[in-house]
Amino acid sequence: HDADTLFLQTPEHTFLDESRPARLRERTFAMLTFGAQFLDGELDGWPDLLLANGHVDRSYDPNVPDLMPPQYFKNLGDAKFEELPGPSLGEYFQKQYLGRTIAILDWNRDGKEDACISHLDAPAALLTNRTPHAGHYLAVRLCGRVGNRDAIGSLVELAAGDRKWTRQVIGGNGYFATNERKLVFGLGRAERIDRLQVRWPSGRKQTLQNVTADQELTIVEE
Repeated sequence: HDADTLFLQTPEHTFLDESRPARLRERTFAMLTFGAQFLDGELDGWPDLLLANGHVDRSYDPNVPDLMPPQYFKNLGDAKFEELPGPSLGEYFQKQYLGRTIAILDWNRDGKEDACISHLDAPAALLTNRTPHAGHYLAVRLCGRVGNRDAIGSLVELAAGDRKWTRQVIGGNGYFATNERKLVFGLGRAERIDRLQVRWPSGRKQTLQNVTADQELTIVEE
């Protein structure tokens, strides 16, 4: 009886609770969420939300559920989310677990982000993203030379047409998780990036122009 909270950062660097307008509060109120990760399932440029749910332990109170289903919320692109039904997502989403950690990775290198989820009551699950007709993408790996080698703290900004994306390399992601340190940008219909800029923790900047989509880049700090 405590919903997940989505905090939206404003241009003034304050945070607003947007859980109810985003349609997340009611759908998560009865769940106990441990793992929470954003990933762009269909590569449309709008990050979706994946949740691993489950009680602290097995409950002896018949009125308190212990096993809970995972949840997947599609980003509609207008600051609102829609929970997708389990049968539309695959067999894993039609069962209940004591869900815990979620880590995001692209294990089969097809450009679509996958997920690994751990549980208290079952082996870890490796979920392969098989979304048909996904959009274009660009995957970026960073290697620092002046600053830290893992480039933690770096910002990558993309511009394609009238759309812009910003992602940051961070050291830890969610509950007991560190995602694969590769930034995957869903580009939708865009087949080319007009401008890519890396802002390294050292303060240095690197810019690339006219980058073709659907590839993985490794950028080394100059």
